[in-house]
Amino acid sequence: MEKKYYIFITSPKGAALRQVCYSTKFRNQFCVPSSQELGESFVRLAEQRAGFFMNNTAIQTQEWKKEQWFIDLCEEIKQLITEGVFSSNWVLIETYHKVGELIVTTQKKKGLPLIQLVQQVAETISKSERTIYLSCQFYNKYTDIHALPDGKIITWHKIVNKYLPAPTDEELKEAEKKVLPPTLNLINQDFRTANIKENSIDLILTDPPYPGEFLPLWKDLGDFAYKVLKPSGFLVAYSGQYHLPKVFEMLNGQLEYVWTMALIMAGSTQLVNARNIMCGWKPILIYCKPPFVKKPFYDVTSSPQGEKLLHEWQQSEGGVRKLIEIFSKEGDIILDPFSGAGTFPKVAYEMKRQAIGIEIDNITHLKAKTRI
Repeated sequence: MEKKYYIFITSPKGAALRQVCYSTKFRNQFCVPSSQELGESFVRLAEQRAGFFMNNTAIQTQEWKKEQWFIDLCEEIKQLITEGVFSSNWVLIETYHKVGELIVTTQKKKGLPLIQLVQQVAETISKSERTIYLSCQFYNKYTDIHALPDGKIITWHKIVNKYLPAPTDEELKEAEKKVLPPTLNLINQDFRTANIKENSIDLILTDPPYPGEFLPLWKDLGDFAYKVLKPSGFLVAYSGQYHLPKVFEMLNGQLEYVWTMALIMAGSTQLVNARNIMCGWKPILIYCKPPFVKKPFYDVTSSPQGEKLLHEWQQSEGGVRKLIEIFSKEGDIILDPFSGAGTFPKVAYEMKRQAIGIEIDNITHLKAKTRI
């Protein structure tokens, strides 16, 4: 049996100690002491403070990933999702409910941290962590799936956005009080009415919503970009494929079309139900406010799997860094008018740009503030 080692971490506010288990091979890398060296009484105290009431069997992430129960769990979940996404809305909802049931019951039976199990399952089957996590929330809140308020006419999108747990009042109040750095501004407003100075923005980098009901926003985005971008400034926008011809039509006004990049979604695919196509890439539309100034770049880039725990349309931080490098420089002002969970402004700020994020939904806006 492998030895169990501990790293004890105290938060800036002096919160409870947190225990992390590593196998023997990590000991030299992290220089962590053994439980004997720490003293049995101290170990027991730390485990209680951290909320870990562990038995004689240590939690070894890399070990249980190799065990048959984990392999079988991942296979069953992968098959459920593969079949569910090609079915009706209600069958898809039943699928995610079953996925949640499998993970929650396994987590309780094995005594594993839920988030850890969710992350490992998502990684193993190459699915979104957020979707797997929300499935668990769904099962926990509606153990009886037939207790859903809208019955079988409901959609998964509505369940996620209307019925699943939201941040607590305390968390929202904390976010409202939070003071952001001077070079990062998150605005809770409709971008069409936001007070952004004309000809002041170097780059608009954004990911508008893809469903058909939001198509008119692309025309508004084009008008807004022409107004606030500096001359030769770029609009770089993620898009879906299904409505792409109409998106081009709405953007082809005052802005100049430059190119379409291909964003390869590593380890992730999406079913476009209307065409029954499994899609593994995403268009990134490049427009410029005249006059166009040549900027060399390779038109294929890649992104790690999206980090969607905060918002269902959240993009990965790794995927956006390359775009910021290409289309801006340090000190430039970058604006995202559909900032959602704040990924684009956060990364821009970390890369020493001045960042502005505009989000119309108050809850999502406050979630974004908690990330900084």
